[in-house]
Amino acid sequence: MTHLTDLSSLGATAYCLFTGAPPFEHPQLMAVLMAHASKAPQPPRERNPTIPPALDAAILKLLEKDPARRFQSCDELAQVLRQLREALAQAPAAPPRAATGARPAVASSGSGVRPVGKS
Repeated sequence: MTHLTDLSSLGATAYCLFTGAPPFEHPQLMAVLMAHASKAPQPPRERNPTIPPALDAAILKLLEKDPARRFQSCDELAQVLRQLREALAQAPAAPPRAATGARPAVASSGSGVRPVGKS
C-alpha cells in the first residue's frame, strides 16, 4: 500500500459525494471487492449529469485500477481541481433548474383558486 491507495479511496469518496452512490454496489461484499479490483465504475456523469466533464475525468482517474494511471500526488490532483475551479468561475451561470414532476398546489380558475385536479 502506498499513498496512491489513499488517492483511490479519495476517488471512491468523491464518487459517492457527487453521485449519491458508491462506485460499486452489490449485496455481497466479495462482489463489491472484486468489482473494485477488476471493473471500471459507471462514469459519475451518467449518474449525475450536472458534474462537469473535468471533474468526472478527475474522479475516474482517481479510481484507475493501475496505480501508475492515477494522479501521482495530491499536488497533481490539486492543480487539476484549481484549473476546474477557475474554469467554472469564468463560465456563465446556468439558469436555475426547474423541479421535475412537481405540480403547483393550486391553479387559477377564472372565478377563484381551486386545487389542481379538482373541477
